[in-house]
Amino acid sequence: MIDLNRLISGDISGYKKEEVAYIEKFRSILRDALIDEIVKNKICKLESEIKINKNKFEEDISNMIINGVRGLNDMTTEVILNIYLEESSEDKFISLIENVEKETISKFN
Repeated sequence: MIDLNRLISGDISGYKKEEVAYIEKFRSILRDALIDEIVKNKICKLESEIKINKNKFEEDISNMIINGVRGLNDMTTEVILNIYLEESSEDKFISLIENVEKETISKFN
């Protein structure tokens, strides 16, 4: 069985060559899925803010322009996962993992 904590951290020592290929594909798909979900969540929040509180929306956009935006591509998968978990429920995470698993399996068939 593959240890999710080791997978997230990138520790693939001790796995067979076939398992390593699977783990690397899973990790890549998971990383992309997490980034997509974080971006979608931020967009939804910004859309809500512009409807509810235009000043707050403008403040958030100003902060992004002035201070920059976190570059998710430059972060480790562990950090991206933590950001995702701060904003999402456990059920959504389980669903995300299941979808990533299905997609990974489909890439190996």
